[in-house]
Amino acid sequence: MVLLGIPGLLWLSAIALTISQAVKPNFARSWFIAIAGAFLAWVGTFFLRLYLPMEVELIRWLPESLYHTAIAFRIDYTNWHYIIAILALCIAVILTDSSRASTNTTPTTWAAALALTGLNLMSVMSKSPMTMAIAWSITDLVELLFMLNLLRNSEATGKITTVYGVRLISTFVLVIATAVGWQVTAGLDFTQIPPTASLLFLVAAGLRLGVLPLNFPTQNALESSRRIDLLLRFSPVVSALVLIAHLPSEILVLNQSLVSLISILTVLAALYASAMWLTRADANEGRPYWIVALSAFALQSALNGQPEHSRVWGLALLLSGGVLFLFDPPIQRIRFIPLLGLMGLLGIPYTLAASGWSALLGEGVNLAGIVMIMCHAMLVGGYLRYILEAD
Repeated sequence: MVLLGIPGLLWLSAIALTISQAVKPNFARSWFIAIAGAFLAWVGTFFLRLYLPMEVELIRWLPESLYHTAIAFRIDYTNWHYIIAILALCIAVILTDSSRASTNTTPTTWAAALALTGLNLMSVMSKSPMTMAIAWSITDLVELLFMLNLLRNSEATGKITTVYGVRLISTFVLVIATAVGWQVTAGLDFTQIPPTASLLFLVAAGLRLGVLPLNFPTQNALESSRRIDLLLRFSPVVSALVLIAHLPSEILVLNQSLVSLISILTVLAALYASAMWLTRADANEGRPYWIVALSAFALQSALNGQPEHSRVWGLALLLSGGVLFLFDPPIQRIRFIPLLGLMGLLGIPYTLAASGWSALLGEGVNLAGIVMIMCHAMLVGGYLRYILEAD
């Protein structure tokens, strides 16, 4: 049960913050509760690294002779890095949100950030595909209700509904993939995904990431706070990236024509998103394209038979992207901070993305690999341009 203490700390902090504001509003006290809860969860996750892997089972379906699965959660060497990343983003959002007098910063926003981050951690820590499907459904429903409560016009409501409709389809594909996998191993978890079902799992992740088919999340849906909007955009991405990292490396033994088709669609999505990222007016406008481009990198790594290395590009998406998008408004005298994020994206030796090249390019030099190198160059160029344009 120790691992459930991580999201539990976030939820407890959100509840304490809400009660504190209702009884006796105090901005400083609310900020301290929010940052303390997120920081303790982050530090606690580092402590759990000493005991990996660890898991907990909450509910087992009965009768066991008919149902061979359970609602269970697990932290291992695959998802631990993503948990650290999303908690770091939550801390950064609270820190930077409180420092801007130009935004409508409220403790309610921080409580929402903590609660939604906790929910998404449950998806990331899911031990089995069925648990992840349930977590996706609950998280998407809560996020949808939260977004609809904050929207100001019907046009934005329509866009939000479309986005969550695509997420619903991705959940259905995940359930279908699970059913296919159960034909091989009843009640399978992520360590038992058969190659026959792996491509369906990949499509489920691609749908949620906006790559298969190419679709972009709404931009600036929350005018009241770009910071929590960043969490809302990144949090569902994390669980899909974890799903990709769990896939078996034998994905290429499947129908080669189908794998090639998905690879072509992935490369085209990366090329289009990278070009759009390079030409946007500012980083916040280009954020949906950043997410799709690096998500496509993670998908291509899995298609090249190295899904475990997709984490490299997933973490670059979250950490390098988080640094840049929270650098708002851009200030020239501190632009060395996002330059650190750029170092993580470059892929030079001893940096974050260094080990991702072999997975991205596959074996030998081919057209897809050359296009991906071009995409990477455009991502780096756009990132550098947004830093240098700081006032």
